Amino acid sequence: MNPDPAAAGADCIVLAVAFLRAPSQFPDLLHGRRNLPPGVTTLLLVAAGNSFADDAAAVLGIPADELERAALFFVEQVLVAHNANHYRILGLEPGAAIDEIKVHHRLLMRLFHPDRRTTPDERSEAI
Repeated sequence: MNPDPAAAGADCIVLAVAFLRAPSQFPDLLHGRRNLPPGVTTLLLVAAGNSFADDAAAVLGIPADELERAALFFVEQVLVAHNANHYRILGLEPGAAIDEIKVHHRLLMRLFHPDRRTTPDERSEAI
């Protein structure tokens, strides 16, 4: 039986919020020793500023801006960690379907491509 994708996404978002609030409580996740939780696609949608953040905020009772900050923090600290392999950066497990790879790649491009940023951040300010 397959888990409900919406529930998995909500669980991943709740984990990201907990991780934002206290990253030191998740050393295995922080250092890449823990498998990624199900629902990373939902987390990438929230981080990329998709309108899903508002829906998730209403359901979870957490402000949308905190959800977006938590999702972006999770992506930066867990997925794009210095020791991450290609699959981890994409938020996928090895052997993922090509369609999943394409979706995650597009979401990460939307999130990090400099032409898609509406506001400067520390990295773009340093250039």
